[in-house]
Amino acid sequence: MPSNKTKEEENLNCFYIKIPTSARFVPVLLALVESYADQSQFTRDDIHNIRLSVDEAIANIIKHAYKHDSGFITGELSFAGNMLRISLIHQGTPFDLSRYSEPDIKRYIKERKKGGFGIYLMKNLMDNILYTSKNGVHKIILIKEKK
Repeated sequence: MPSNKTKEEENLNCFYIKIPTSARFVPVLLALVESYADQSQFTRDDIHNIRLSVDEAIANIIKHAYKHDSGFITGELSFAGNMLRISLIHQGTPFDLSRYSEPDIKRYIKERKKGGFGIYLMKNLMDNILYTSKNGVHKIILIKEKK
């Protein structure tokens, strides 16, 4: 059934925030994500998982896409039906998804290896993760459905 809402009305459920790629601004974006998920009536466990996934995605962007240099991350949050969609948009170095392989958890524990769990964690905490890259603009999209 098509929506009777205008594009402007649909955008009323969408929030945007642009932060510098500095760790000190990450809590601002995370607070918005947490508040938005809470207002969308997600469970406390889901809110924790969403927040953790977004935190990890932002850390990866700052560390790998910008290599701790200055830049910006735009967060876009929307909720429609029962689906929360969080997009993190940047113009740093793109992520090469073809080079990703799931970590061997047992080996990591045995060797006490640190790092390398971010994408694995996000994939297991969120319902879907998408990555797009076009004309120098890169976007990771985290999706969580309300059960």
